[in-house]
Amino acid sequence: MPQIKLYSTLTKHHFLAVAALIFCLTVSLQFFSPAIIAQVVNRLDGLVYDLKIKLLAPQTTNLTNIQIVDIDEESIAHFGRMPWSREKFAKLTQTLTEQGAVVIVYDILFSESQDSPVKDITRVLPQLSQNEQMLLNDYFDYDGAFALSMANNDIVLANLFHYHNKIKVGGFVKKSRVMNDASQNRFADQSISQKSIDADNMAKRSHLVKSTSSSENSNTLQENFVTFTGYTNPITRFSKVAAGQGFMNAITDFDGVVRRTPLVIEYEQHLFPSLALEAFRVYSLVDQINIEWEQSNNAYFEGVTIGNVTIPTDDSAQILIPYRGQKNHYTYTSAADLIQGKITDNRFEQAVVFVGTSAIGLADLQTTPVSVNYPGVEIHATVFDALMSPNNIPYRPDWWKGAIFIQLMIISLLCLLVFPHKDALFSVVFTVLIIISVITVNLSLWRIYRIDLPIVVLLLQTLIFATYFIGYGFFSESNRRKVIKSMFAQYVPGAHIDKLLSDSTAINLEGERKTLSVMFCDIRNFTSISESMPANELKDWLNSVFSPLTNEILRKDGTIDKYVGDMIMAFWGAPITDELHSQKSIHAGLEMLSNLTKLNEEFIQQGKPSVSIGIGINTGEMNVGDMGSDFRRSYTVIGDAVNLASRLEGLTKFYGVELLVSEFTQQQAPDFNYLLVDKVKVVGKSTPIFIYTVLKDEQQVTSDDFKYFSLAQKYYFNQQFELSEQAFNQINPDFNFSPLVSIYLKRIEAYKCEPPNEHWDGSYQHIKK
Repeated sequence: MPQIKLYSTLTKHHFLAVAALIFCLTVSLQFFSPAIIAQVVNRLDGLVYDLKIKLLAPQTTNLTNIQIVDIDEESIAHFGRMPWSREKFAKLTQTLTEQGAVVIVYDILFSESQDSPVKDITRVLPQLSQNEQMLLNDYFDYDGAFALSMANNDIVLANLFHYHNKIKVGGFVKKSRVMNDASQNRFADQSISQKSIDADNMAKRSHLVKSTSSSENSNTLQENFVTFTGYTNPITRFSKVAAGQGFMNAITDFDGVVRRTPLVIEYEQHLFPSLALEAFRVYSLVDQINIEWEQSNNAYFEGVTIGNVTIPTDDSAQILIPYRGQKNHYTYTSAADLIQGKITDNRFEQAVVFVGTSAIGLADLQTTPVSVNYPGVEIHATVFDALMSPNNIPYRPDWWKGAIFIQLMIISLLCLLVFPHKDALFSVVFTVLIIISVITVNLSLWRIYRIDLPIVVLLLQTLIFATYFIGYGFFSESNRRKVIKSMFAQYVPGAHIDKLLSDSTAINLEGERKTLSVMFCDIRNFTSISESMPANELKDWLNSVFSPLTNEILRKDGTIDKYVGDMIMAFWGAPITDELHSQKSIHAGLEMLSNLTKLNEEFIQQGKPSVSIGIGINTGEMNVGDMGSDFRRSYTVIGDAVNLASRLEGLTKFYGVELLVSEFTQQQAPDFNYLLVDKVKVVGKSTPIFIYTVLKDEQQVTSDDFKYFSLAQKYYFNQQFELSEQAFNQINPDFNFSPLVSIYLKRIEAYKCEPPNEHWDGSYQHIKK
């Protein structure tokens, strides 16, 4: 045997032992794990299957016209809640027959006769003759009308199996199609204990069940079937004229998702077909369904045959449902429209029609890989569609365990041969290549051959090997990241640190001049609040306020600069460059205000003071970097643009608004709805600027008050004070920004007495910060 020179014999034996351990662990996980662990693995494989169905849904060509008649919300609203009178179903069946439907499948259980009002009528009118009573019975015989409509077409009815063995309603009636030279005769009734299953194969099935002591393999076959202990059937009056019956049960995986369906189920040592399978049998003009199973070393169910078509299944007679995309893949027609005669096209010509419901209150909505609230009737239609082209049904062949075992062995050998000789970077690349290869093989088998193989354990084994062999490099890298994160956590949020770790060139802590957006947020009336609360309660109250405010800033990629008493300072666009810093700062401000509304509701319930804040935001050039002294440093921003944001926050109380932004921020974030508040000169600045508040409700922009306000401002800045006053007075007193109206009216009153000089530019000089 060749020796690997890079490792000692002891090291090689160690790696070999670890590889063997990982191989045995993953094999046990796939094939011999306890039920709880197996459920987790199956759940993950189920999610992978869901993705394959969504992204690589089987593309088949409809071989027949499949239509769905939906008892939808509109139908319920028009005709009332279910159950409907049978006369409506009679009308529905008759209309579908007249419009060319060749098979009608009801995903509705007709297990009870409809009460007739004749008894009540005769009680009120005892003088009615017997003939009159008979006429009334005929007139109100809605069940009879429904049965008569079914006799004119091939109707497949639903039955329901359950686990209540004391509940057994109705009987099974077999409808056999008899052919002669002249025509396709209707059906001869024959009461039997099984529906549409070949007698010879049924005998074999009974032999397996009854002779459990003679064949160990018989137990294997028997235990795999989905088995029920009770049933509910359509009333005999309907069963006798229907062309077939099938169970409507939706079988879910343990996570509640309908990924597969049994074509046959077992009840009292007999097999019964699903609604879709029975519809396919009736549509195929076949009298019986043949069971395909094999008993050699292992006995297992192989599938069912209808005529010349064989549908392979797993050993529990189930198939994976090849969903064709989101719900409403097939044409839906409202039952109300059909009953009222609104459908006049030829959509039902030569159609197989499934009648069911998508109404939420009728509990026939299922969770599927492609959609939640997926109508159960469309599941039956999808299965029927799949039976028309069984080669496109995804399946898991009987040799799947051997295939997974071989793949696990190949991955183990490759990892053992490659990982010990390579550095961490190469090992990561090799791991990715193995994962891509495993996924490619799995998807190729799915896409080309419709073979569904589990993949989770294969990927897990690859990751376990990679984790073990590159563990040192992984932990070294992890430690390096922890050091970097601990160094910079005092400066920037975690999201920025993650970007730094992924791209160290994206950040610069040296001093630089950049265009950023800065925010100041201050709690109003904090002094009076602090005087009314003990120190510990004030600390907890302040933390309760700052936590959601800070969270919104960080969620919008802001950097917390500092907390000063009851004030928060934050900025956007550094240390990570962000072109959307203006928009994100405004989004953060709006979310902060929204959070305070919820927070104040909690404070009121707790008997604590409510809180209000003022927010000022400005965008402009400022110095940003690591600043301070030799004893203490801080990553912060300074400059006139920062001071302006602080002044805007102070002006929120003067103008009675919660949020003020400068014209520079407004220009860089034009997607918001703004209200011009004023043109001002703040303390320390001689150049006037326009300031705005952000409108939360888009309806405010179109309101008459908003239009009057904007018009009044236009007159005001043009020194047309009379017209401005008239426009302001047109605004309703309950206008959201009524304090602004009062401010302008006071100014106008003053300017009417003493007009501004000829150099007045419309701005207002503030003398307080």
